[in-house]
Amino acid sequence: MNCFYGVLLILLGILLLVRYLFKIKIPIFFISVAIILVFVGASFFINSPGTGSGNNIVFSKNKTISSVKPGSEYSFVFGSGTIDLTKAHPQNAGDKIKINNVFSNGVIKVNPQTPLIVRTHSLFAVTETPNNDLIFLGNTNYQSNNFKKDEKYIEVDAKVLFGKLAIEEDPKPSSIKK
Repeated sequence: MNCFYGVLLILLGILLLVRYLFKIKIPIFFISVAIILVFVGASFFINSPGTGSGNNIVFSKNKTISSVKPGSEYSFVFGSGTIDLTKAHPQNAGDKIKINNVFSNGVIKVNPQTPLIVRTHSLFAVTETPNNDLIFLGNTNYQSNNFKKDEKYIEVDAKVLFGKLAIEEDPKPSSIKK
């Protein structure tokens, strides 16, 4: 990053010299703004900065969020990653988790023994469920084997826009704490 500022200052100095020595009108302000925008855009592709907080996957590849808490909201934006719900356990009936997927490739890993329901809403997107549902436009629900509406369960509300979301059952589910 320090190298960038050094190169930017050198380029601006050269532009100023050219402008005053050769009497050429150069829009230095617009050129410096353009250089900064090109640098920031290139750094997203080259360095994959992975910005975002612990609940968000923004401009990241293959990031995993494993400490998921009911009542929270998680987002995939212009990236790819996994939200691991295999260790999440319901505290109350209908504990809600919201997941947003915009222009991203996301995976939700679930434990088939944990009582949960995943309600997905797809708009120009692909949503895959373990029971072989493939939704491009519309809604679908996935229920785990132990889901009972009258008992403790986790309700996941997943919205997918111009992306892909896969719900995968973990092949080695951990034991459930009761």
